[in-house]
Amino acid sequence: MLPRNTSGPGRAHRARRPARPRRLAGALAGASALAATALLTAGTASAATVAPAATAHVSLEQPGQVAQQAGSQALLARQARLASRAFLARAAVPAAPKVKVSNRHCVNVTSQSNFKATICLELRSQVHGRGETLWPEVTFKVNSGGILEDYAQDLFFIECNGFTGGCSNGDVSKIVDKFPAKHPGSTDIIGKSVAPTPGVPLSFQAAGTELCIDWTNFQAACYPGTLKAGS
Repeated sequence: MLPRNTSGPGRAHRARRPARPRRLAGALAGASALAATALLTAGTASAATVAPAATAHVSLEQPGQVAQQAGSQALLARQARLASRAFLARAAVPAAPKVKVSNRHCVNVTSQSNFKATICLELRSQVHGRGETLWPEVTFKVNSGGILEDYAQDLFFIECNGFTGGCSNGDVSKIVDKFPAKHPGSTDIIGKSVAPTPGVPLSFQAAGTELCIDWTNFQAACYPGTLKAGS
C-alpha cells in the first residue's frame, strides 16, 4: 500500500477543485443580485415614468374644463351681440308705406262664347317721406279658365287744377300688354306714377281705354271706350 501524498502539486490541485463551484455559485449569486437590482431600478423608473404622466393628465384636465367654460361664455356673448344687432336693425328699418286704393271702377265683360270676366280700374296712392305718389292700375279677373293676355290701349291720369278748374291728361302709357307666364285667373297692369306738388289743390282720375282680355282658349272680351276711376 502506497503512502498517501499529503503534499505537492497534486494535493494543491485537489484542494483547489472544490473552490471552483463555490466561486461559480458566488458569481451566480452576484449576478442574481445585480439582476434583481436592475429589475428593481427598472420598476422604479417605470413607476416614476408612469406617475408623472398620470399627474400630467390630471393637471391638464382642469385647464381643459376652464377652456370649455370660456368657449361657452364667448358663444353666449356672441349670441347676445347678434340678437342686439338684429333688434337694432329691425328698429332702424321703417315699415313700408301702405298702398291705398283711392277709387275703383269695375265693369263686367263677356266673350263671344259667354266667358265672363271683370275689369277694374283703380287709382292707387302711397304716402312716404317725400310726399305722395299716385298711379293708375287696371286688374283683370276671369270667372273660369286662364288668362293668356291682358291689354290696355291707353292708361293715364286725368289731372284737374282746383285754382283754374281746368283738366288735362297726364303722362300716357301707350299700348300696354302683358302675357302672364302661368296663365292665372287674375292679373294687373300698372301705369306710370305721378307725385303731386304739395300745397297745390289737384285732383286726379285714373283712365284707361280699350281694356281687353284674352283667354287661353282664344276667347276675348273688351271694354270699349274710356273707363275712369277717381273724383
